[in-house]
Amino acid sequence: MNREGKYMYCVIEGNSVKNFGPVGVGGRGDELTTVTYHDLSAVVSNSPIQEYRVTRENTMTHQRAIETVMKEYPVLPIRFSTIAESEEEIIERVLRGRYEEFQELLDWIRDKKELGLKIYWQDMKSILNELVEADESIKSFRDQIQKKSQNQIYYDQIEIGKMIEKALNEKREKEGEFLIKPLKELAEDSKVHVTYIPELIASAAFLVKKTMEPEFDRAVNRIQEEFPGRHRITYVGEAPPVNFVNIVIHWDRESKEAHNVSPR
Repeated sequence: MNREGKYMYCVIEGNSVKNFGPVGVGGRGDELTTVTYHDLSAVVSNSPIQEYRVTRENTMTHQRAIETVMKEYPVLPIRFSTIAESEEEIIERVLRGRYEEFQELLDWIRDKKELGLKIYWQDMKSILNELVEADESIKSFRDQIQKKSQNQIYYDQIEIGKMIEKALNEKREKEGEFLIKPLKELAEDSKVHVTYIPELIASAAFLVKKTMEPEFDRAVNRIQEEFPGRHRITYVGEAPPVNFVNIVIHWDRESKEAHNVSPR
């Protein structure tokens, strides 16, 4: 049987003992509580000391726990499946050892929020037709294929498929950058994710000052207004800022070296 430890979710400001409910990772209904040091707190739950598998259920529970805390506090998310042996280890190795670092990060993140955006092409058939008509080499090759018999075009179909894939990737990159450029200009920082879905033009996270959120919302709406029927947008209004702050703790090192904050 595994020993019990403390599963860590995020760091927040404050030194009061809090209970955020029975939403801990692991499916046991463990309560989310705080471990405090001066005016910092780590949000934790009881947990066996074990490596949690990266499953949708586990990662979503981890994220939902952080989102629960976010309703009341700015948060510094901690990497999934970070488990301390005890409250004392959290205080000494994490909160005390990295006190100034966390204070600076909380000051930086306090007036900002992460917003997520995915932009899809609405009608892939029309996009592919548009692409072929705009590319003379593909158009010409297509016309040549259409003149051949079915048993002559096997390798030609493979070749034109490669040509279309290459042109589609270039079109996706160019159009995606065009669409998100105005959003980047409104954000303090941004992170564009690699996409592998043919119809997904752009997937990005933006760190936006809260005072700029209404203007950012209007800029997102303008994408659909300026190109009616062309795009479908998935817009996540607020998420834990994991794309810009991700606290990583390595328990096998000295406290002053035992971390890696990835703000990009």
